[in-house]
Amino acid sequence: MVKIYLSPSTQPRNIFFNKKNNEEQVMNLVTDAIVSFLKNYQVEVIRGSKSETTYDRIKKANELAVDYYLAIHSNAGGGNGCETYYQSGKDKTAVVKAKSKIYAEKINRDFSLITTTNRRTNDRGAKTRTQSDGRDWNHELRLVNVPANLIELEFHDNQPGGDWILANIQKAGETMGKSIVDLFDLKPVASQTPAPVIPADDYFFIQVGAYKTLNEAQAEGAKAARAIGKEVGIKYGSKNALKWIKSVK
Repeated sequence: MVKIYLSPSTQPRNIFFNKKNNEEQVMNLVTDAIVSFLKNYQVEVIRGSKSETTYDRIKKANELAVDYYLAIHSNAGGGNGCETYYQSGKDKTAVVKAKSKIYAEKINRDFSLITTTNRRTNDRGAKTRTQSDGRDWNHELRLVNVPANLIELEFHDNQPGGDWILANIQKAGETMGKSIVDLFDLKPVASQTPAPVIPADDYFFIQVGAYKTLNEAQAEGAKAARAIGKEVGIKYGSKNALKWIKSVK
């Protein structure tokens, strides 16, 4: 089964424009929505807790050899729109870098379609950034061994961006959830209603009609038996005394 690691922001000091909300709080709500959406699919979701540092999460994700690591953040510093970072560091394998870029482009493209700032395809775009040593700039990309992305949903430090995030928490989570379903071709969870258990040597008893003679009943029962590939029982007797016989092969 596919394993997905979700890492919501651990930055409570990044305050929204309204001075009431913070990045850690709101990104955890968005992550709740992703988790809820993915419960409908055959996937194992591991979600970082508030008690863990990002380094704890990275260590756990590497130990579990998850298939994908997604860090969920909101942005600050002036600007608007969404952007998604992917791994391109010199220490990453070609496979990891290729998958990370493909995943980032899909995540960002899908998310840009719901933003109010998507004036061009992909909004601010899928991006990469490295340090002077050639490794990825952010440790949630640099230290994760598997394909990873970091998405910045929108800028929270201005009113249009902050208002949009707060008004679209559920939609943001569902949109990222749908992208993950598409990327990994996840199948829906099967119905929770268990199928009836029928002993291997039991019979199927069906009502095929009421007939005056046993020959007529047996003829109709034989048709039903052939259709289901099982022996069919025939009910006979008066309306006050009914019995079953297993005479149709």
